[in-house]
Amino acid sequence: MNSKHSLAGGIVATALLMASSALARRGTEKSWALIAGKEPPTEDTNNEVDLKEAITWALVSGAVVGLTRLAVRRGLLFKKVV
Repeated sequence: MNSKHSLAGGIVATALLMASSALARRGTEKSWALIAGKEPPTEDTNNEVDLKEAITWALVSGAVVGLTRLAVRRGLLFKKVV
């Protein structure tokens, strides 16, 4: 593969990873609000947020975004975009 295709593939891959991560994060926030009935905790120094809730949010949002990035990256490799 020549360098132009490699560069274009890298740019496409980066854009897809960024977009998918943002969509996963937004979807997780909406789901949290729907299930919990309130917005997810956003500030780790806020003393009004229960520690269990903050930890749960960190685990759930991190897992969803991480799994989304993994799926997109593997899909890109399978399609040989990168």
